[in-house]
Amino acid sequence: MSEELSRRVSEQLPEDDSSRSPVVKHLVLAQPRLFAYALTLLPSLDAAYEVLQEANCKLLENADKFEANREFLPWACGVIRNEVLARYRDHSRDRHVFSIEFISRIAEYAQSHHEDELTRSALRVCYERLTDRQRMLVDLRYGPQGSVAKMAMQLGRPAASISTSLNRIRRILEECIGRTLGAHEYE
Repeated sequence: MSEELSRRVSEQLPEDDSSRSPVVKHLVLAQPRLFAYALTLLPSLDAAYEVLQEANCKLLENADKFEANREFLPWACGVIRNEVLARYRDHSRDRHVFSIEFISRIAEYAQSHHEDELTRSALRVCYERLTDRQRMLVDLRYGPQGSVAKMAMQLGRPAASISTSLNRIRRILEECIGRTLGAHEYE
């Protein structure tokens, strides 16, 4: 870390200021994910590390603006994205540098792809927590040519009963996914 960066970080961490402690905790836990995000947007480890350090300073400088009910990672990723864009803007004369618009698209894609993958992973975990009967209903409904009407005939139950069961299962999965994503925000 450069002396300038070291000085800026030290200035942002007064010993008796507890207003920054939630941001510091989130920041420490999120470092691997934030570095990985920066790395998806930059061509080298060194560049990603430099951007991460700059973003860390900005996050600490703006710790008092962080709202406790807000998710930390999207806020921090937004700061990293802005730092990456600033870096590209500063180096835009180099013909080997991508346009800011292109980098913005990559940043949006990387963040949404990562969020989608986390949701799919949580769904797999939650699906495994269902009872055998619930998994069987899900498999029948979302398998090839699955329909509530066919399920009703196959299981000898009214279609309305099957729809009600599927709606309950969807709610169970939705709640489980929400809890799972909240518990694993920094993994």
